[in-house]
Amino acid sequence: MTEETHDGPIPEGDYVTVGEHAELLERVHRRGSQLRRRRQALVGSLAVAATLLVAVPLVAATGDDPGPTSDLASDGGDGSGGTAEPDAAASAAETTLPPSTTTSASCAPDCPGNPTTSSAPTSVPPTSSPTPGPSSPSATAPPASTTTSTPPTTAPPTTTPPGPPPVAECPDGSTGDTAIWVSNQSFAVPTQRIEVRVDGVVLTDRDFDVEGQHAFVMFCVDLGPGDHTVVAETASDAAAVTATAGNGVVVLAWDGGDVMADVSPRWDQVGFA
Repeated sequence: MTEETHDGPIPEGDYVTVGEHAELLERVHRRGSQLRRRRQALVGSLAVAATLLVAVPLVAATGDDPGPTSDLASDGGDGSGGTAEPDAAASAAETTLPPSTTTSASCAPDCPGNPTTSSAPTSVPPTSSPTPGPSSPSATAPPASTTTSTPPTTAPPTTTPPGPPPVAECPDGSTGDTAIWVSNQSFAVPTQRIEVRVDGVVLTDRDFDVEGQHAFVMFCVDLGPGDHTVVAETASDAAAVTATAGNGVVVLAWDGGDVMADVSPRWDQVGFA
């Protein structure tokens, strides 16, 4: 507890007496008691309200139950007829059974009050359309085709037989189906004797000058069908090739008397550098 110190006289109104302090405490206690009682009463009221909220639906639910019905009440045991609703199974049977025309066997047909026929209610049972279910594959799938498709027949490509080879024309006026070119390619031996034979028959046998190494002498021959042997010879060498109609044959003589022979598929496609 802090003690306050005043330099001057204490002004009036800044302090209370012991009696006033005791009275103030009494008022505070009374106020607190009142607040506690009010709070307890409020809590009790809320508890009662909650209990009522839970109990009222339960009472209402139990009050709707009429309790078990006796057999006498259901079928009118005194003969005057009961007020209970007909059994659900009986109602269902009444709405589904067709009219009956069977004669009652409990009494003769002439018994008073007994009709010869007993008619049931003529109510027609409601017709319900069947619910469409998933269609079976056999009902919706089209029948499998039994016909087999024949693949288109592709005709083999027609090969045109080769026509007759072009006719070679030589500067001397001769013609043939094959051309034979002869040339001396040796500057060391400017003039060489070269002999050419076709199937053993001499085509040429003479001296060939090298000139500018581009001198070629053309010979036109008719080989005809089949393979034919072309032989070229110099004084020191010989060479042979096989040719057919339409070929071009080249015979070249080199230094030292070497000779070579070569064949081209077409006589008109022989090239020289």
